[in-house]
Amino acid sequence: MARWPPITKSLVEEYLQGLANAKTSPAYISRSLAGIRWYIRNIIDLLQDNDDVKHLLSGEQREETSSRAERALLAKKPRGERAAGIETGRYISQQEFDTLIEVCLSDEHVRRSA
Repeated sequence: MARWPPITKSLVEEYLQGLANAKTSPAYISRSLAGIRWYIRNIIDLLQDNDDVKHLLSGEQREETSSRAERALLAKKPRGERAAGIETGRYISQQEFDTLIEVCLSDEHVRRSA
């Protein structure tokens, strides 16, 4: 069975910094952090509410793990600019939007699948 390092604030921040260094978009980093926080909240809930976990871990072990998890929730996204080469979204005018819809509707394949 694989043994993973405990979730800590510094581990989460190190992972997020790795995403930033890999020129990952800020939106992806935000979604990743949201997912990690969801996971951590579920760990805390299990530690407090699950009877099986209460039998497997002592009160002290549960408290220590819960405390570490709550601290990991405080992890922050790395600061910085969007990496070079990663474009942001752009505004589409109503005319351009209408033209795009018109082209899609005129496509034979699109009309058949609708």
